[in-house]
Amino acid sequence: MHAILAENRQPPKSILRNLTSFLDDGILRVRVRLKHSNLSKLVRVIAYILRFCHNTQSKRTRSYSQLSPKELDNALRCVVKIVQAETFQSDMHAILAENRQPPKSILRNLTSFLDDGILRVRVRLKHSNLSFDRKHPIILPQRHFFAELVIQNSHQATLHGGAHLTLAHTRYKFWIPNGRQAVRTILRKCITCFRASPSIGSQLMGDLPVHRVNPPNRPFIATGVGQGSTASWDKYLQGIHRYFRLLGYKGSSPISGYWFTGRRGPVQHMYSDNGTNFIGANKLLASAPQADRDHATCPTWHFTPPYSPNFGTLWEAGVKSVKHHLKRIVGSHK
Repeated sequence: MHAILAENRQPPKSILRNLTSFLDDGILRVRVRLKHSNLSKLVRVIAYILRFCHNTQSKRTRSYSQLSPKELDNALRCVVKIVQAETFQSDMHAILAENRQPPKSILRNLTSFLDDGILRVRVRLKHSNLSFDRKHPIILPQRHFFAELVIQNSHQATLHGGAHLTLAHTRYKFWIPNGRQAVRTILRKCITCFRASPSIGSQLMGDLPVHRVNPPNRPFIATGVGQGSTASWDKYLQGIHRYFRLLGYKGSSPISGYWFTGRRGPVQHMYSDNGTNFIGANKLLASAPQADRDHATCPTWHFTPPYSPNFGTLWEAGVKSVKHHLKRIVGSHK
């Protein structure tokens, strides 16, 4: 039905003359606005424009079906020719005239040549079995919007890969001078990658605790406690969390609270995280009889902020050291 309507509705001759002036050996000579959302959309728009121009000139070989791979490839080549004509015009004239490239040209260090009006780079893969595009990639300008679309397309095709993976995928068909810098510039603008790996903000370090900058008269007046046991290592880490259990109470009589204080002396300030065992011990010590609530058995308990293991620097480092050696000695034994 659409084909019949297209055959009956012929465009005016003025439109045909204007469209004919846009075409020269299959190259679209028209200023195309390249700023589309992605590479696929841009190529398909140009492909439909080329098909429309072809259908207005040829009545017997008109096409109304979906875009074929050949049409998409011709559209991509057309866009590449437009981009290269805008940015590498002097280099292309120098190659056609068999002259040396301008001294300030960005392509002076590349062995470039023209293939069907497209500027390509000659690499050392002439005798390989790769495709022609792999052996001789198409040269694109670094700061052109079309190059950004190509990099974005490769970045999405590699599932938001890094700079090396994106650049390698881009070079399957295109060669961008200073491509590594161009790829990193585009990847910094990727919102998906930024959300997946946000940069950690830097902040000023807080002041040291009062007992760190004012050493007490003797050790263990201010003591930090950390429990680092696991289900399979309880018997190996008793030295860590027994230290806490000695400060607990059973009923109204102290269990072994004097064992630690008898050897190390009374503890006045106790620091720990917000573990339920430490909170329970503090409540038990606070509910002890008044006769037993002295500095030896009932220290002042200080809890670090929740989810802040960095506040327990010294005792958390002790737990880390014990786990470091246990993982290498105990292994998978239970």
